[in-house]
Formats: sequence, structure tokens, C-alpha cells
Amino acid sequence: MKNIILCIFGVVPRSIKHTYPQIKKMIIGPISEKYNLKIYVFNLNVENETVDGVKMNQDDCKIIKYDYFEEHLQKDADLVLNDLCKEGICVIQNHNYDTRRTKNSMRVMYSEYQISKFLLKHKDEFDYAIIWSADFYPVDKLTIPDDTNLVYTNANGDYLGGYTDGFYMGKVENIIKIQERYQDLHKILPYKGNHELIFRYGFEKNGIKRGISNMRFKKIRANGTIRDFTILKWKKTDKVYPLPPF
Repeated sequence: MKNIILCIFGVVPRSIKHTYPQIKKMIIGPISEKYNLKIYVFNLNVENETVDGVKMNQDDCKIIKYDYFEEHLQKDADLVLNDLCKEGICVIQNHNYDTRRTKNSMRVMYSEYQISKFLLKHKDEFDYAIIWSADFYPVDKLTIPDDTNLVYTNANGDYLGGYTDGFYMGKVENIIKIQERYQDLHKILPYKGNHELIFRYGFEKNGIKRGISNMRFKKIRANGTIRDFTILKWKKTDKVYPLPPF
């Protein structure tokens, strides 16, 4: 394995000025020492809207020294999602589409699907992909595991039996399959389970085995609030919902 693509996604200006120095130190630097690394960015552009009470500066995307850049206006993405949800199917964990939690979950899956389309176009150029949410602050240096047949995630947000989303890595072909779960949402929704179980669905449907990465991270919001994913947030006694049928 020689060629790796790091895919940074989300509302990139939200926290990238806080997270990118650490991303560079803990991910880009160590991986670049051993592999040919390229960086792809997908930005969901909120334009003049505020996030966490802070107005976004879209020029912050340029903080990242990327090789590829794509963005969709969030208002355009929402039109696509509104059409998908017009029959009232977009219910996740009993939260309707008009709630922030479900709408943001749908936007995440939409964004990951855009990554899959990029990777499909470039699948012959890269052996391995690292998917990283732009507002994640890595705590540890990232290493590529020996078993590249697994797709690795952090496990500290495995709520209700699902898999932690936002950071995962594996062979490009496997990453594409997981991200294409977006195409099945019309079959999956409405769903009593959560976002993490829908993420797990992408693994199980395609027979992809999961590995647990020791990469820890924190999530930094635009207003500086930190959510610490280095601390286990779920309990093994939490109720576990069945996966959606394939």
C-alpha cells in the first residue's frame, strides 16, 4: 500500500482553525512519512448562517493544504433532503426531520455520500482512505493497521449497539460501500434506532468487518465548546435496536 487519501468533511469552517494544526501533527505528518498522502475536502457551505452562535468564515477552508476541494451549498443539499423526506419517512430514533438531530444526521450522510462519489472516480489512484470530520481534534498519532481488510473506527460513541461515525479508515472499495448507505435511506427510514446503527448497517449489509482504532479525538464546536470522545459515553446495558433489514 502506497497511496492514501485523507477525506476531511463537514461544515469545515466551523472549527477547522482549531482542529487543523492538530490534524496536521497527528494525522497528516505521521502518514506522510510512510505513504503518498493526498487530501480531499468536502465542505457543506452554510453561507451566512451562524453555527453554534458563530458566523462562519468560508475562507477558513483554505487553512487546509488540500489537493482536491468540493463544496455544496447547504441550502441546495437541504432541497435534496427535503425531497427525500417529503413523505415523512425521515424519522431517526423517534426524532422527526424538523429536529436538529435528525436533520444534521441526514446532512452528515449526504456529505459522506459525496465523498463516495469522489472516491469512485479516483478508486484506481488510492489504496486506502481515511475519513475525518473537520471538527474532530485528534489526540493520538494515527497509524495504519496491518490488517487492511477491516474498516477501523473509534468505539467511544457506539450508542445503542451502533458504530461511532465521523472517523473511519479502510480500503477505498470498502469505504465507498459504507458511504453508499445513503442510497438506502428510502428503505431504512423511518427507523427507531440511531445514526450510529445506520452507520453500522453499511458494514453489515456489505459484509465488511470492523476493527477498533485506538485513535481518540475530541469534538470542538465553533464557540469553543468541547465534547470529549476520549471518555466512554455509553453503557453496555443501553438498549440495543435491531439493524434495518437489508
